[in-house]
Amino acid sequence: MRQCVVMAAFGLSLASAGCATIQPRTPDVRDTPVRTDTAEIVREDGAQAILSQDALMLKVSATHTCDVVERATVLRTTRVEQENRTPGTDWLIGATGVGFAGLGVLTVLDAGSVASNDTGSRTYNPLGPTNATVLGISSIAAGAALMVIPVVDAIRANKTTVSEARVTEPDRPVRTDVRCSKAPFASAAVTGEFARQPMILGTTDESGNLTVDLDAVAGSSVGPQSKMTVLVSGTVVGSASLAPVFAAREARAWRSLSSSACSEPTTVRDCDGFRDFQSRFGNGEHGPEARRILEEAAPKLARLADEDAWRSSARDAADACVSKKLEEPSEIELACAPVATYLNRFPEGLHAKEADAALKKGRARVAALIADAERKERAKEEAARQRAASEHARRVGACKNACISQCKTNAANFPACLSACQGRCN
Repeated sequence: MRQCVVMAAFGLSLASAGCATIQPRTPDVRDTPVRTDTAEIVREDGAQAILSQDALMLKVSATHTCDVVERATVLRTTRVEQENRTPGTDWLIGATGVGFAGLGVLTVLDAGSVASNDTGSRTYNPLGPTNATVLGISSIAAGAALMVIPVVDAIRANKTTVSEARVTEPDRPVRTDVRCSKAPFASAAVTGEFARQPMILGTTDESGNLTVDLDAVAGSSVGPQSKMTVLVSGTVVGSASLAPVFAAREARAWRSLSSSACSEPTTVRDCDGFRDFQSRFGNGEHGPEARRILEEAAPKLARLADEDAWRSSARDAADACVSKKLEEPSEIELACAPVATYLNRFPEGLHAKEADAALKKGRARVAALIADAERKERAKEEAARQRAASEHARRVGACKNACISQCKTNAANFPACLSACQGRCN
């Protein structure tokens, strides 16, 4: 009986634990969309701005640039089923249990025919009917326990776990480098660029805004078609028209002019304002009128310039050019230079004939003085040449006389000595 209990306990412990390897299958994951949102991620490497211009005033509304992403939230259902990875083991254990149980049944059924274990019996059997019955029952119990194991493994393998969780999926880019809707660019340096010259326009306030007076910052070379490139923190965000600046400056300059002074000029400077206006605003609204006034005043200005040039320097220079006090050609040429300048500027001028006559006289005096100097130089050279020839003749004569005195001492060879000696005198 004790053996039966031990075997039954052993079989139950195996049955409760199971023998097969039970592991989860690959999870079955299914996502059900819940909601989809968009979000802006601020970039640090760029700027965007809205430019609005009202004549001379430019308003800059700057923001950072953003990347727009899509964020999806899903309900993630994860289903995990258990799987018997070693079903062959359960089949073998089950078959073994069936075998033990069948053997036990046969043993119990045959226990009645087992001889007694009474030592005095003629048919003595050490097992005896009772022990045979116990053995059969133990075999049946062991078989039953083994057959329970596949059942336990089947229950274990039939287990399924289901879990749910809200999951935010990774951001999916939608747009990049666009204007942020809620990220003003405060304290951003706003600059302009016109004709390759940088201009400091200012710094944005805490709301990313800046108002600029274009007339106060634009350079002097603004034209009617000029545009200024606008940059925020070094990033080009657009352009502003400088045509209103040109128009405002032209209007102010035109109001400051007095057309009567140039229409009836009394000095050569009376039309300087119109000349300056024409050079700066010739392509503007009042350019044609300024050009007409200058063209009408041109003959009068030419006469005034002629008289001014003659009185200021050419008239006195003409007197000095023919003055008898000047006797050096360089002095006369220097004195006549303003006269030549006048004739170059006004070849048909009011005093052109007078200037030409003075210049001719001055040049004639210069030519005469140069010719006289050349004659004197040639005379000096001739006199020097004659003195040199006389001196040479004197030296030759003295040399020959010395030769005569020298050769007298050699009377025997006097002719040869004299000839050789005097030959060295030439």
